Amino acid sequence: MAAPLVSTLQSVAQLAGVSLSTASRALHGSPRLRPATIAQGQAAAVQVGYRANPYISDVMRRVRGRGRSGHLGAMAYLTFHDSADGWRRNATYARFHEGAAQRAKALGFTLDTIWAREPRLGARRLTSSLEARGIAGVVVGPRPAAIGPDILDWARFSSATVGVPLRAVRLHQAGSHHARLMERLLLELAARGYRRPGLLLLEPQVSKADPGWVTTWIHHEWRQRARERVPLLVLPTLEPRAIRRWLQRHRPDAVIGVELGLVALLQDFGYDVPRDLGFAHLSRPERTDAPAGMDQCPREIGAAAVELVASQVLTNERGPAETPRVMLIEGVWREGWTARTLESAAR
Repeated sequence: MAAPLVSTLQSVAQLAGVSLSTASRALHGSPRLRPATIAQGQAAAVQVGYRANPYISDVMRRVRGRGRSGHLGAMAYLTFHDSADGWRRNATYARFHEGAAQRAKALGFTLDTIWAREPRLGARRLTSSLEARGIAGVVVGPRPAAIGPDILDWARFSSATVGVPLRAVRLHQAGSHHARLMERLLLELAARGYRRPGLLLLEPQVSKADPGWVTTWIHHEWRQRARERVPLLVLPTLEPRAIRRWLQRHRPDAVIGVELGLVALLQDFGYDVPRDLGFAHLSRPERTDAPAGMDQCPREIGAAAVELVASQVLTNERGPAETPRVMLIEGVWREGWTARTLESAAR
């Protein structure tokens, strides 16, 4: 069969049965891949007649930090809180921004932080302001409340979102791999001897967040024997009476949640944490007295969003994506005082 006149990396990926990113790594002989996967990708490239564009290859080397570059311009980091500095009060959001700023600098860009909810700043003014500054790339920061698509003339910029997607516009996205994070958390609890964990979330954490936590939890519960299941508890607020009833009826040996106030509430009920009841946090803060749980690696997420934008800027891609790319960062378990350690569980 003759090779097509114009072969793309997508052709290689489809023939090899792998993702675009894996196909690219295979063609570069990435040590992160198995030799068989590299051979499969390279054989597919030969079969379809694919030849890498030298300019694009150089761009991607710079974006991935494999080369050196001078100043490549400015990016915008849009924030959406009620005040210009509101995002700084959220530790996770602050670390998104920190990671984005560090990665932008490493790639040769400056990062301008812009309050997208400034009064009287509509899409036309914001678009004009960014263009006047020579900004071609936009990182869309976290949105505490839902926003519409009309905040910017997207066709003029290379863009990517941090955290959950901007559902009304098809943009590239960098975020936490919530499903894998929950899988890892459950494995870590099991390794520490916890057999009946229970998940407690507030309604916004279910309705507005990535569904990966809940869907993975449901799958976990489905695999358990009926008498070992602890049903998911979703509340509008931390309601002590409802939580106490849930604990007494289902008797979990560990509670999974996001609200730090939940630990104090468990102690108020008379539980010795972690001797009587463990607690694992789904988005553990960085501080010395932090509970056990998962670090979502927000700096890496912010950095990934910048990489997505940089790759578009340097290849002159503008506007919403026909096929958005999603970079998901896996979380890491961190020890803390609210759960047994592996050493104590082995005693």
